[in-house]
Amino acid sequence: MKDILRLNSKKYLIPIVFLILFVAFGIFSFLRIQSQIVDYYINRLSTISQIQEIKINLFFDKLHYKLSTLKTSPTLQSELSSLSKMSKLKSSILDEFLENKFSEFGLIEAAILDRNGNLVYLKSNPNEKSTVEIKSSNSVDKDSVFISDLYFDSKFKKSVFDCQVRIPFNKTDYFIFYAKFDARKSLYNVLRSDLEQLSGFESLLAQVRDNVVTYISDSRYLGNIAFQLQDVGYALNPNKESKESGKRFFEGYDYRGQKVFAYVNFLPKWNWFLLVKIDHEEIYRDIKKIYFGIFGTIFVVTFLFVGLMLNLMKKEKEELLKQTDTLRKQKELIKKQYELITKIANDAIVITDDKNRIVDYNDKFLEFYKIENPERMSLYLSDYFSENLKNQWSDYLKNIKENNGLVFEAVHKKSDGEPFNVQISAKFFEIEGNEFLILIIRDFEERKRIEDELKNAKQKAEESDRLKSNFLSMMSHEVRTPINIILGAVDMLKSELDKNILQKKEHLFDMITRNSKRLLTLISDIIDISRIESNELKLEFIIRNAESLILDVVAEYEQTAKQKGLQIITDFKATNPYIRIDEVRFQQILTNLINNAIKFTSRGGITVITKNEGNNLYVSVKDTGIGIPKSALKDIFGLFRQAHEGYGRNFEGAGLGLTITQKLTKMMGGEIYVESEVNVGSTFTVVFPVIEAEELDEKLLKLLEERHKNSFKPTILIIDNDKDDQFYLESLMVRLGVEYFTIQDGRKLVSFLKHKPVDCVIYSINIQNEIEAEKVIDEIRNKLKLENLKIIGLLSPESIVTEERLKELGFNQVRRRPVSFEELSRMLIQVLAK
Repeated sequence: MKDILRLNSKKYLIPIVFLILFVAFGIFSFLRIQSQIVDYYINRLSTISQIQEIKINLFFDKLHYKLSTLKTSPTLQSELSSLSKMSKLKSSILDEFLENKFSEFGLIEAAILDRNGNLVYLKSNPNEKSTVEIKSSNSVDKDSVFISDLYFDSKFKKSVFDCQVRIPFNKTDYFIFYAKFDARKSLYNVLRSDLEQLSGFESLLAQVRDNVVTYISDSRYLGNIAFQLQDVGYALNPNKESKESGKRFFEGYDYRGQKVFAYVNFLPKWNWFLLVKIDHEEIYRDIKKIYFGIFGTIFVVTFLFVGLMLNLMKKEKEELLKQTDTLRKQKELIKKQYELITKIANDAIVITDDKNRIVDYNDKFLEFYKIENPERMSLYLSDYFSENLKNQWSDYLKNIKENNGLVFEAVHKKSDGEPFNVQISAKFFEIEGNEFLILIIRDFEERKRIEDELKNAKQKAEESDRLKSNFLSMMSHEVRTPINIILGAVDMLKSELDKNILQKKEHLFDMITRNSKRLLTLISDIIDISRIESNELKLEFIIRNAESLILDVVAEYEQTAKQKGLQIITDFKATNPYIRIDEVRFQQILTNLINNAIKFTSRGGITVITKNEGNNLYVSVKDTGIGIPKSALKDIFGLFRQAHEGYGRNFEGAGLGLTITQKLTKMMGGEIYVESEVNVGSTFTVVFPVIEAEELDEKLLKLLEERHKNSFKPTILIIDNDKDDQFYLESLMVRLGVEYFTIQDGRKLVSFLKHKPVDCVIYSINIQNEIEAEKVIDEIRNKLKLENLKIIGLLSPESIVTEERLKELGFNQVRRRPVSFEELSRMLIQVLAK
């Protein structure tokens, strides 16, 4: 149970960690986005302030320019020239002129004074009382334009600034132009133009003089109240703070008591402060959206996660309760099963503790040890051990623990002291930290008796095998010898009888010879099958051309087939006929198959077919005989079986040939199968894996080299890329009884000769390989220096190269095809004799 809970806690730990990481990531993302939003608005405040600073400078630069143009204004000069010295100038022309020129700057009043300070012209609001206060004429330079600082006009109750311009007249005289402007009216649009589309932003232009703040604000709600921006914890003095730091951000409270972010920019050219601010609430409105988005997502995910975890925990708790109930039931079932098993078991079962005391046992234990009264039996298992087992018990316990269990034989004694043999299977196990040993004890007396009987039976079987081997040896010697004597005597009689008498009695001699050979074949088959089944038959594997071996067997049986009016045909389709076999046993397989085909065929013929499929060589013997019934096919390879069985059958044979054929085929790594149809014929096919070209070269080189050392027969190497010509030459080698090997590619000759000595090379040259042949022979003679190697060249009729050219290259004999058997034999004898 603890393991289950521990497993569950580990299972939930990873999702909880992921949830914590998700929440932490959400908080981090919120703080990061919040910082980005605040930075964004601070940058906006700075940008707006800089833009407004530029526009204020442009505003005053434009005003300064228009004031300076008054000095040369034709309209003003014309009006001043018509002015009489002692009269005021009242000209509607001047009113319209000044209105057009300065209306955008918030012109409140304008006046012109002569050089003595006398007012000669005044333009003011009809509802306003003139407040013209001209500074001393010395305050205005001859060529300058004077613009005052921003100040609060208590009469107009407005933030204003005024200006003066000295206007030259008649070279020696001049007038003073004076004007007062409504700063709020003119600068409001400058401050507000960039904030029309920006909700929450406000700008304020102010000047602090003698602790009096004169300001111009874009706010539609700011009345005629003193301006004050309170920094957190103290009252802000813009004059001091901004002049010292140049530009500074503030987070504080504005005139409404609302928390704001502000950017204060001191404009030293005008000695003004430009303040741009935005409500704290405006920034945090965007932050709240992000806040509710992120933390809402976190809350939903957390809620779903917790709900999912609770649901899973609930299901696991239910599952745990089910498992607990199942375990309880299983425990009860196991207990019942244990009680039932121990009760019905044929072996004694006993459990001991770490002190070798018996803690549990079954009824069979009491029966084995002849304990009639369990209450009075010994508590220690060792009391039932033989003395030898008692001395070795500590070693047994050690082996049981090291090997996690042990099966061993021992001698125990019953309660009455009678010893008996037992087999013990022992293993340690642990329950709640306490170690116990369980022993399953089997009475071994009966098994001992059976083992003794088996030993006796084995001895008898071995004696039987020995007698069988002696019998087979006796049969081989005592039966074969008389038969061979009979055959020899028959031959002697035939040679000494008169021809006339021999002709009359020849059928008797033939009958004796035929039946004697039949008996010899039967004896050989019995001996072979016996050696195969006793694994005494040894095979000597060699790589051979299967088709050349087939020709030998076919040649041997051609005369027998002709006597029955049959013909044996070979149909060789294999491109690679080389297989690894025991040569003698392979010929025995073919002999059995061809002999059976002749035996069971009365008309038609036998065809021996070879072909390659995949990496295998298929050799089929097809006849047109009586065929095999389907019911007999499954047992056709059985011992002493024929398709037509019984004493009244029409065909000779003991039924061992196909059995031997199948077993020999399997021993050489092949397989055999049959296809047959009654009155149509049968086809027996043996399949062997072929030897690939590379493997063939390597294995045959070693094999032929060994044979060359141990044989006086010459070794011939045939090089021919035409299958029919190759077959003809191989047949000749078989008839001559020489060792031979065939390769199709002349380019392999050099590599072959480096590893394998041969006596003669027969090189078939045609139009396809004559250039290749020249290069190969040149390399053999001039590079390898194989001067003693004999080379015979067989030229095809269409070949271009001449006999003289080949002899120059190093060929010993050259003939153009066709070449007869006798001629090629003479050539071989000539070159090998040298």
